[in-house]
Amino acid sequence: LERSAGHGDRESEIFGRIFTELLDTLPSDDRLAFSDRFATVPTTPADVALRIADDDDPQVAAPMLEHSPVLTDATLIALAERRGPEHLVAIARRERIGADLGDVLVDRGDAIVLETVSRNAGAAFSDGGLTRLTRAAADLAPVAEALFGRLDISRERFDRILASLDDAARERLARLTLTDGVVAAVLLRNSLEAAAARREREREETEAMIALVGAGTRRLDGCLDDLVHDGRLDDLARLLAAVADLPQPHLAAVLSSRNDFGLALVCRSLEVGEATWVELDRLRRTTAGMPAVSAAEARS
Repeated sequence: LERSAGHGDRESEIFGRIFTELLDTLPSDDRLAFSDRFATVPTTPADVALRIADDDDPQVAAPMLEHSPVLTDATLIALAERRGPEHLVAIARRERIGADLGDVLVDRGDAIVLETVSRNAGAAFSDGGLTRLTRAAADLAPVAEALFGRLDISRERFDRILASLDDAARERLARLTLTDGVVAAVLLRNSLEAAAARREREREETEAMIALVGAGTRRLDGCLDDLVHDGRLDDLARLLAAVADLPQPHLAAVLSSRNDFGLALVCRSLEVGEATWVELDRLRRTTAGMPAVSAAEARS
C-alpha cells in the first residue's frame, strides 16, 4: 500500500482481492489497527476500503468511514441505507458530505447522528432534507442548537424552511427558545418570527388564489406552478382541497404519501396539465425523501 504509486491496476486488483480475503481471518483488534493506519491513504484499493467500512464492528469501520478519500458518496449512501447508528455517526463526521448523503443521514439517523451531522459545517442538505432535519430539531434541543448556529446556511433559507413546517412543529421550536441549553435561541426566535410573518402572507396569497380560480379569472395550473416553484406544499394542499371540494387533511396526506396514485387521481379529476403535474410530483418526491424520476417515468 505504501508503495502503490508504482503498481499497475492489475497488481492493485490482485492485492485487493487477496487482502480482502485475509481481512476476514483477522481479529477485530488487527482490523481496527489496519483501519486506523490506512483510513487516510488515497491509494488503498476500493474493495479493501469498502470491506473495512462495512465491517460488522462499528469501531473497526469508523476510521475508514470517517476519513477514507477512496469511499465515494454513492458507496457511503449504500452503506448508510443498511447500517446502524454507530456506522452512521462515523459517516456524519466526514469532512465533506454531499446533499444526497446528508439527506440519507437525516432520514435514517438517531438523535446522535442528527446532532453530529447538524454540527458538521461540511455537510450539505437538499431543501427537503433540511426541512426534515428542522422538523426533527423541534423535538431535539441539541439538534436545534447545532442547526441554528450554522453560518453556512442563510437565514433566508431557514426562514423559508420554517415557513413550510406545520404549526405544531413551529410551536415546539418556539418552546425551545425558552430552554437554557439552546445557545442559538435568539437566532431561532428571530427566524421563527420571520417565518410566522411569511406564513401569514402566504396564507393570504393562497386564499386569494382560491378566490381567483373559483371566479374563473385565473387558471389552476398557473397557481399550482407558482406554489410548486416556492415549495409550498401546505398551500398546494389548501388550494387543491378547495378546488376539488375535499378535506384539506386528505390532500395533505396525498401530497406526503410515497404512493403517487392519489395525486395523479386528484390532478386528473381537476384536469391539471401534464407539465404542472410532473413538477408537482417532483416536489412531492423531494419532500418525502424519495428518489427523483424522469418526466417519462412520472408519466408512466
